Amino acid sequence: MACSPALTVQVSDAASDPVPVGADLTVSLSGAGLSFFDNPTCAGVGQANLVVPTGQASVTFYFRAPPLEGTYLVTASATSLTPAQQSQTVLARPDALRFASVVPNPVRAGDCVGVNVVAVRSGADFTVGVDTPVVLTSSVPGGLHFFSDAQCTTRLAMDTLTLIAGSPSGFFYVKPITGRGQVLTARAPTGTPATQGWIVLPIVRRSNCTLAASTLSNSNCNIPGNPSVDDASSLIVTQATTSGGNSSPGDGQVSCRFSGSNARLICTRESSSGDVLVHFQVVEISHNFRVEHVSSTGSCPSLTLVQGVNPAQSFVFKSVTNAGSSFGGNDVAMYTLTAPNQVTNTSGCGGAQVNVAQWTGVTVTRVSVDGGIPMGVSSVTVEGLPVATSSNVVVVAQATAPNMWGNSTSCEYFVQGQVASPTSVQLTRGAGGTTCASQALQAHFERIDFGSRATVQTRNTLVARGTASVDVPITPVDATRTFVFTSSQSAGGQGAAEHDGIPYSAGLLATELVANPDGGYQSDVVTVRRGSNAGNAQVTFFVVQVEP
Repeated sequence: MACSPALTVQVSDAASDPVPVGADLTVSLSGAGLSFFDNPTCAGVGQANLVVPTGQASVTFYFRAPPLEGTYLVTASATSLTPAQQSQTVLARPDALRFASVVPNPVRAGDCVGVNVVAVRSGADFTVGVDTPVVLTSSVPGGLHFFSDAQCTTRLAMDTLTLIAGSPSGFFYVKPITGRGQVLTARAPTGTPATQGWIVLPIVRRSNCTLAASTLSNSNCNIPGNPSVDDASSLIVTQATTSGGNSSPGDGQVSCRFSGSNARLICTRESSSGDVLVHFQVVEISHNFRVEHVSSTGSCPSLTLVQGVNPAQSFVFKSVTNAGSSFGGNDVAMYTLTAPNQVTNTSGCGGAQVNVAQWTGVTVTRVSVDGGIPMGVSSVTVEGLPVATSSNVVVVAQATAPNMWGNSTSCEYFVQGQVASPTSVQLTRGAGGTTCASQALQAHFERIDFGSRATVQTRNTLVARGTASVDVPITPVDATRTFVFTSSQSAGGQGAAEHDGIPYSAGLLATELVANPDGGYQSDVVTVRRGSNAGNAQVTFFVVQVEP
């Protein structure tokens, strides 16, 4: 144990008053298992005899006890004097803590990982004699949460684990929240703390890749980080923008899927007259989340899910490749979940990649709009939906005019939605343009209420004619667990906006978090950019921060 506090033995008379000695007096100290010292650090060799110097009445000493709880009797004696005795209670404490095994490295943000912390004394496991609090901290404030159960549902009060008297160790569970490196520390009231460095994989990995002119596919869209993602629990979010305002519509109709190793995406398109930049986000959620990935390569009207999903907790993200030299209703084919194991393609039979994500804890309301969006109408409101009281709600919209094969006013088909009230959703198109409503559309949307699974920020932004990009302020988010997408899935994956221009590329957007100088972990800006600035684009986009 540590060195004791100072103790003083005094030469006294019958009234207990101090009596200075006339000559050096040797005092013998004894106590079963105790070692005595003349210094406050108990350094050097123990001394059983100490001296009260001439003219003084006392001497101070210190002791160490064995690493055992208990009460020890200390005796001080000197020739011709009555001995003094005093009981000392010893509380044994470890001189170090350690983690019993190496914490798995790397771990995924949101994983619930068990950790065993052990008390150590003189290099060996040490049974604590009294309940010993162990405070748990992370080098990243709020980067970890500590729990008492294997499901990570019951938080440890004050982030403190108690080593129970009579035990050398305690077990707790850790859930990393942010996808950044950090150090876990366990600290007892005495002794050297235990530390463990963690590599934590982010929930969201993002990057860009280019499909150059004359190139129909890129099989090396590398997903950042190692190891590769688990495709069964990973959602692909793609947003494609063309390099020129008058490029072929097929240039920007990009769909992406996982490669065989899940370390990269393979992105393809219909035509290749110009460059296209693909911004992608891979959202990997290790618990209560799974994704079925299905491909459409000319098959319609339906796709089959292997496992099937719970429709009330599932949503559809799709990206389509079928667009040629013109852009029409067939190029905005709708893919809708019509049964637990079936996705129906309502128009067009070209290529597409469809992600069907089931996330336990979310609530999805899907509506195929009765009557769609009529000719000459730019906005419809769907009433009578189940009440959504949460502010963590998004709307993902699709629309089509299946018999329209080519139309220069592509702005007719770019439809987006937003929450109008707790029981209604508004669908809009045209961004105020007067020539963007000549076709009647079928329309479908999913209202996704993330509940406690995520927090949502909604932004409605105008990218004005002649403007290629806009920086939009947001409340700061942890970029390692945040993804961004637009309401409209009309084209370009999850990156479309209603617009009033003729070239369809005016409505193809990418919404990217801007990394701050802290290493890219925090962000308070989303950059909205597009390849064409030929018209106004009105975009509704959502910033979704996952809450593991």
